[in-house]
Amino acid sequence: YHDELYDPFEEEVLELINDALEKHDVIAVVSHNPELTDLCNEISDKEIDNIPTSAYVILECEDEEVEEDSCKVVDFAYPKREDIAVQIDQ
Repeated sequence: YHDELYDPFEEEVLELINDALEKHDVIAVVSHNPELTDLCNEISDKEIDNIPTSAYVILECEDEEVEEDSCKVVDFAYPKREDIAVQIDQ
């Protein structure tokens, strides 16, 4: 848990990400919008209009340090995405 993720400035979050990646191969960042969508768009190769509630974006970053356009969007899933939604019959 890091207070900086509640109302983050992009530079602070990038610093947290890069510090975490010095110790771990895989990390998860959970935060708020619009900052999370803005961060994802800054560091990834695709533009996402909005990361909705309960969504996730998986990024793959090959560079030593995460920075602008350094990651690839591998997956983006959210509850109302029709091609992955599961219908439960009642």
